[in-house]
Amino acid sequence: MRGRHPPDRGSVRDLVPGHPQLRCDAQGVDDLNAQYKQEFGETATNIHGEEVEADYRPNLFVTYWSFRLMMGLAAFSGVLAFWALWVTRGKGENARTTGSKAFQWFAVLAIPMPFLANSAGWVFTEIGRQPWVVHPNPDDPTVRLMTLQGVSAHPSWMVLASLVAFTLVYGVLAVIWFRMMQKAALKGAPPPRGTRRPRSSTRPPSPSTTEKGPTCSWTPCSTPRSCRPSGSR
Repeated sequence: MRGRHPPDRGSVRDLVPGHPQLRCDAQGVDDLNAQYKQEFGETATNIHGEEVEADYRPNLFVTYWSFRLMMGLAAFSGVLAFWALWVTRGKGENARTTGSKAFQWFAVLAIPMPFLANSAGWVFTEIGRQPWVVHPNPDDPTVRLMTLQGVSAHPSWMVLASLVAFTLVYGVLAVIWFRMMQKAALKGAPPPRGTRRPRSSTRPPSPSTTEKGPTCSWTPCSTPRSCRPSGSR
């Protein structure tokens, strides 16, 4: 992968074909690595005080594919949004997403995609900025910090304990989140405005069918409504 993004060393390329005045100097990764070694040194001191060879190239394989994975997973949210806009283009009962089983399955599939895209984006960012924790300041190149100089000196058991603790906390939160989402999904979405819920087939018995009490008929009047037995005046 070395020197392949871009492949040429120190090549000059036209940004816009046919316009030679718009050109850029596209340096290769190996060219930049050699330039950084001249500017910042071929060796660096790690946290243990040891002089090690400095390599200023990031992992190109991880950065290349993590960026494309981030964009590909993010496309699920965009497709879901446009699909929802399409299936709700009508009015009333037609403007609902519950009429398409395919859309419902795709919506469930798209739930974890933003979180996975976010994780892939963080991998792209953190690996792509290697080997710098603090990139050299253009005005003062002495203001810089490499990752091998910023690594924590804590023992491995402490890092493992904190990782397990965070995993357990977020695992419990994930279970709670899933239960809440499941409860909301089973409850169903409210009907759109302008529509009525279907009435239940079981109705309460009318006063005329009750065993106790007189048969009543309600008549509107200016005074509060009264109940008079049928046939009475």
